[in-house]
Amino acid sequence: MSDNASQLKLTAKVLDRQWQQVIAIDEVLTCSYYSPESITWKCTTAAAPWQGGFFEQLLGLVKRALRKSIGRKLLDWDELANLLAEIKAIINTRPLTYVFEDFEYGFPLTTAHFLSHHAYLGVTGPTIKDMNDEEYQPNSNTSYALERKWRQDQKRLDTFWDQWHKEYSLSLRETLPLRHKGVKSAIDSVPQEGQVVVIKEQDTPRGTWIMGRIEETIVGEDRW
Repeated sequence: MSDNASQLKLTAKVLDRQWQQVIAIDEVLTCSYYSPESITWKCTTAAAPWQGGFFEQLLGLVKRALRKSIGRKLLDWDELANLLAEIKAIINTRPLTYVFEDFEYGFPLTTAHFLSHHAYLGVTGPTIKDMNDEEYQPNSNTSYALERKWRQDQKRLDTFWDQWHKEYSLSLRETLPLRHKGVKSAIDSVPQEGQVVVIKEQDTPRGTWIMGRIEETIVGEDRW
Protein backbone atom coordinates (compact mmCIF):
# COMPACT_ATOMS: atom_id res chain seq x y z
CA MET A 1 0.00 0.00 0.00
CA SER A 2 1.40 3.38 -0.98
CA ASP A 3 0.37 6.93 -1.66
CA ASN A 4 -1.26 7.71 -5.01
CA ALA A 5 1.55 9.97 -6.24
CA SER A 6 2.00 9.86 -10.03
CA GLN A 7 5.57 8.53 -9.80
CA LEU A 8 4.43 5.65 -7.56
CA LYS A 9 1.60 4.76 -9.94
CA LEU A 10 4.04 4.75 -12.85
CA THR A 11 6.47 2.56 -10.90
CA ALA A 12 3.68 0.10 -10.12
CA LYS A 13 2.76 -0.15 -13.81
CA VAL A 14 6.37 -0.68 -14.90
CA LEU A 15 6.96 -3.38 -12.28
CA ASP A 16 3.71 -5.12 -13.18
CA ARG A 17 4.64 -5.12 -16.87
CA GLN A 18 8.08 -6.55 -16.11
CA TRP A 19 6.57 -9.13 -13.75
CA GLN A 20 4.16 -10.36 -16.39
CA GLN A 21 7.13 -11.01 -18.67
CA VAL A 22 8.98 -12.87 -15.91
CA ILE A 23 6.16 -15.24 -14.95
CA ALA A 24 5.73 -16.16 -18.61
CA ILE A 25 9.05 -18.02 -18.42
CA ASP A 26 8.56 -21.69 -17.55
CA GLU A 27 11.66 -21.84 -15.34
CA VAL A 28 10.30 -19.31 -12.86
CA LEU A 29 6.76 -20.62 -12.56
CA THR A 30 7.77 -23.05 -9.82
CA CYS A 31 9.50 -20.39 -7.74
CA SER A 32 6.80 -17.75 -7.97
CA TYR A 33 6.27 -16.10 -4.61
CA TYR A 34 4.10 -13.04 -5.09
CA SER A 35 1.16 -14.85 -6.67
CA PRO A 36 0.64 -17.57 -3.99
CA GLU A 37 1.03 -14.96 -1.26
CA SER A 38 -1.48 -12.67 -3.04
CA ILE A 39 0.95 -9.74 -2.88
CA THR A 40 -0.19 -6.79 -4.99
CA TRP A 41 0.61 -3.09 -5.11
CA LYS A 42 -2.31 -0.84 -4.21
CA CYS A 43 -2.42 2.96 -4.16
CA THR A 44 -4.71 4.96 -1.94
CA THR A 45 -7.62 6.83 -3.48
CA ALA A 46 -6.99 10.45 -4.42
CA ALA A 47 -8.03 12.95 -1.73
CA ALA A 48 -8.50 10.13 0.79
CA PRO A 49 -5.45 10.33 3.08
CA TRP A 50 -7.17 8.26 5.79
CA GLN A 51 -6.69 5.15 3.64
CA GLY A 52 -2.96 5.38 4.33
CA GLY A 53 -3.41 5.99 8.02
CA PHE A 54 -0.57 3.70 9.05
CA PHE A 55 2.08 5.66 7.14
CA GLU A 56 0.38 9.03 7.55
CA GLN A 57 0.64 8.51 11.32
CA LEU A 58 4.37 7.86 10.93
CA LEU A 59 4.74 11.09 8.95
CA GLY A 60 2.93 12.96 11.70
CA LEU A 61 5.29 11.59 14.36
CA VAL A 62 8.32 12.60 12.32
CA LYS A 63 7.01 16.11 11.67
CA ARG A 64 6.20 16.75 15.33
CA ALA A 65 9.61 15.51 16.45
CA LEU A 66 11.35 17.55 13.73
CA ARG A 67 9.40 20.69 14.66
CA LYS A 68 10.36 20.29 18.31
CA SER A 69 14.03 19.68 17.53
CA ILE A 70 14.37 22.79 15.34
CA GLY A 71 12.13 25.13 17.32
CA ARG A 72 12.37 28.71 16.10
CA LYS A 73 15.85 28.24 14.66
CA LEU A 74 16.20 29.17 10.97
CA LEU A 75 18.54 26.60 9.39
CA ASP A 76 20.48 27.17 6.21
CA TRP A 77 20.36 24.62 3.39
CA ASP A 78 23.43 22.63 4.48
CA GLU A 79 22.27 22.44 8.11
CA LEU A 80 18.80 21.27 7.09
CA ALA A 81 20.14 18.71 4.60
CA ASN A 82 22.52 17.25 7.19
CA LEU A 83 19.80 17.13 9.85
CA LEU A 84 17.33 15.40 7.53
CA ALA A 85 19.95 12.86 6.47
CA GLU A 86 20.64 11.94 10.09
CA ILE A 87 16.92 11.80 10.88
CA LYS A 88 16.34 9.53 7.88
CA ALA A 89 18.99 7.19 9.26
CA ILE A 90 17.31 7.17 12.69
CA ILE A 91 13.88 6.37 11.23
CA ASN A 92 15.14 3.70 8.84
CA THR A 93 16.93 1.82 11.63
CA ARG A 94 13.81 1.25 13.72
CA PRO A 95 13.19 -2.49 14.22
CA LEU A 96 10.47 -4.02 12.04
CA THR A 97 10.97 -7.69 12.85
CA TYR A 98 13.88 -10.00 13.57
CA VAL A 99 15.75 -12.96 12.16
CA PHE A 100 14.85 -15.80 14.51
CA GLU A 101 18.17 -17.65 14.53
CA ASP A 102 20.16 -14.43 14.88
CA PHE A 103 18.10 -12.75 17.59
CA GLU A 104 20.46 -13.84 20.36
CA TYR A 105 23.06 -11.61 18.70
CA GLY A 106 20.71 -8.63 18.62
CA PHE A 107 19.92 -8.58 14.90
CA PRO A 108 16.56 -6.92 14.21
CA LEU A 109 15.54 -6.34 10.60
CA THR A 110 15.08 -2.66 9.79
CA THR A 111 14.07 -0.59 6.79
CA ALA A 112 17.73 0.23 6.25
CA HIS A 113 18.51 -3.44 5.57
CA PHE A 114 16.25 -3.26 2.50
CA LEU A 115 17.94 -0.06 1.29
CA SER A 116 21.51 -1.12 1.91
CA HIS A 117 23.42 -4.26 2.87
CA HIS A 118 24.78 -2.46 5.92
CA ALA A 119 22.30 -0.73 8.23
CA TYR A 120 24.46 2.24 9.21
CA LEU A 121 23.14 4.83 11.61
CA GLY A 122 24.27 8.28 10.56
CA VAL A 123 25.97 9.75 7.52
CA THR A 124 29.56 9.59 6.41
CA GLY A 125 31.90 12.48 5.78
CA PRO A 126 32.63 14.07 2.39
CA THR A 127 33.85 11.68 -0.28
CA ILE A 128 36.70 12.23 -2.75
CA LYS A 129 34.08 12.96 -5.39
CA ASP A 130 32.57 15.69 -3.21
CA MET A 131 35.94 17.33 -2.55
CA ASN A 132 36.71 17.39 -6.29
CA ASP A 133 33.45 19.23 -6.91
CA GLU A 134 34.01 22.93 -7.64
CA GLU A 135 30.99 23.84 -5.51
CA TYR A 136 32.27 21.93 -2.48
CA GLN A 137 33.43 24.51 0.06
CA PRO A 138 34.19 23.14 3.53
CA ASN A 139 33.55 25.41 6.47
CA SER A 140 36.72 27.31 7.35
CA ASN A 141 35.59 28.87 10.64
CA THR A 142 37.58 28.70 13.83
CA SER A 143 37.75 25.48 15.83
CA TYR A 144 35.52 27.04 18.52
CA ALA A 145 32.82 27.90 15.97
CA LEU A 146 33.00 24.43 14.44
CA GLU A 147 32.72 22.74 17.83
CA ARG A 148 29.81 24.98 18.78
CA LYS A 149 28.01 24.19 15.52
CA TRP A 150 28.61 20.45 15.99
CA ARG A 151 27.20 20.54 19.52
CA GLN A 152 24.10 22.37 18.27
CA ASP A 153 23.55 19.71 15.60
CA GLN A 154 23.95 16.92 18.15
CA LYS A 155 21.49 18.63 20.49
CA ARG A 156 18.89 18.86 17.71
CA LEU A 157 19.34 15.17 16.89
CA ASP A 158 19.08 14.18 20.56
CA THR A 159 15.90 16.24 20.91
CA PHE A 160 14.45 14.60 17.80
CA TRP A 161 15.39 11.13 19.06
CA ASP A 162 13.83 11.66 22.51
CA GLN A 163 10.54 12.88 21.01
CA TRP A 164 10.48 10.33 18.19
CA HIS A 165 11.40 7.36 20.39
CA LYS A 166 8.73 8.24 22.95
CA GLU A 167 5.88 8.84 20.51
CA TYR A 168 6.73 5.95 18.19
CA SER A 169 6.90 3.49 21.09
CA LEU A 170 3.50 4.66 22.32
CA SER A 171 2.05 4.39 18.82
CA LEU A 172 3.06 0.72 18.68
CA ARG A 173 1.12 0.07 21.85
CA GLU A 174 -1.94 2.01 20.71
CA THR A 175 -2.23 0.39 17.27
CA LEU A 176 -2.55 -3.20 18.45
CA PRO A 177 -5.06 -5.30 16.49
CA LEU A 178 -8.60 -5.13 17.75
CA ARG A 179 -11.04 -7.97 18.14
CA HIS A 180 -14.63 -6.83 17.81
CA LYS A 181 -17.25 -8.28 20.09
CA GLY A 182 -20.59 -6.86 19.10
CA VAL A 183 -20.59 -3.15 19.88
CA LYS A 184 -17.49 -3.38 22.06
CA SER A 185 -13.85 -3.81 21.19
CA ALA A 186 -11.09 -5.35 23.25
CA ILE A 187 -7.37 -5.50 22.64
CA ASP A 188 -6.53 -9.04 21.61
CA SER A 189 -2.88 -9.08 22.54
CA VAL A 190 -1.80 -11.28 25.42
CA PRO A 191 1.98 -11.53 25.88
CA GLN A 192 3.25 -15.05 25.37
CA GLU A 193 6.46 -16.69 26.56
CA GLY A 194 9.10 -16.69 23.85
CA GLN A 195 7.80 -13.56 22.10
CA VAL A 196 10.31 -10.88 21.12
CA VAL A 197 9.40 -7.36 22.24
CA VAL A 198 10.79 -3.84 22.10
CA ILE A 199 11.71 -2.58 25.57
CA LYS A 200 11.09 1.12 26.18
CA GLU A 201 13.66 2.74 28.43
CA GLN A 202 14.44 6.35 29.18
CA ASP A 203 17.69 8.01 28.13
CA THR A 204 18.70 5.35 25.60
CA PRO A 205 21.51 6.35 23.21
CA ARG A 206 20.35 7.80 19.91
CA GLY A 207 19.31 5.10 17.48
CA THR A 208 19.35 2.34 20.10
CA TRP A 209 16.36 0.00 20.29
CA ILE A 210 16.47 -2.45 23.18
CA MET A 211 14.83 -5.80 22.39
CA GLY A 212 14.15 -8.76 24.66
CA ARG A 213 12.45 -12.11 24.80
CA ILE A 214 9.64 -12.87 27.27
CA GLU A 215 10.80 -15.63 29.61
CA GLU A 216 7.81 -15.71 31.95
CA THR A 217 4.40 -14.07 32.21
CA ILE A 218 3.02 -13.13 35.62
CA VAL A 219 -0.72 -12.48 35.82
CA GLY A 220 -1.74 -9.95 38.45
CA GLU A 221 -4.90 -10.10 40.53
CA ASP A 222 -6.17 -6.86 39.02
CA ARG A 223 -6.11 -8.16 35.45
CA TRP A 224 -9.21 -6.96 33.58
